[in-house]
Amino acid sequence: TIGYPFNNLITLLFVKTHGEWKMVHEHHSPVKVEKDPTGTAPANILSTFDPSSASDAQLEVLDTFMAIGGTIMANSGTGSDNMDELISFHAYGPKFTEFNYDMDGNGYSFNSEENEANERGLFGTHAVTNFAAKPGTLNIAVYHRNVANVTFISDFEVTGIGTINNLITLLFVKTKGEWKLVHEHHS
Repeated sequence: TIGYPFNNLITLLFVKTHGEWKMVHEHHSPVKVEKDPTGTAPANILSTFDPSSASDAQLEVLDTFMAIGGTIMANSGTGSDNMDELISFHAYGPKFTEFNYDMDGNGYSFNSEENEANERGLFGTHAVTNFAAKPGTLNIAVYHRNVANVTFISDFEVTGIGTINNLITLLFVKTKGEWKLVHEHHS
């Protein structure tokens, strides 16, 4: 067998079921991409998520996702000091991570402080005129009523950047009755 070297940003989500840890999600992306990281949406990714038959927990997560989009739409482009509501959706701490890219296609891992600076800088500087998931790509999986994995292809329009069609994984944990972001993976 010929091996191929991989130098990727990788998110793996495991859930303990019947005493065994099982992998329920994988998100791999290269550390360096050779094209503009705004991406082109793949056409073959479809979701089975249907809000009309979703659980209460899934609907809570959907409401949180929509609130994140709402605060980005309302406050983006108005300065980094106006991003406090967006920042409040994160559970920052030593376990928080974000995988993302710069405009040159270089992949990075951000900790809590770096994520906050990145989000304040990006959304404070650039107005978002569309914040949505590509139709048919949003999926929300809830595990043990307190962990949620949201995956979708973004359909974002950002002034000065353009259309952003990324594969996105958002990992939420319910703490003190609220769904908070603990991990983001954009590729």
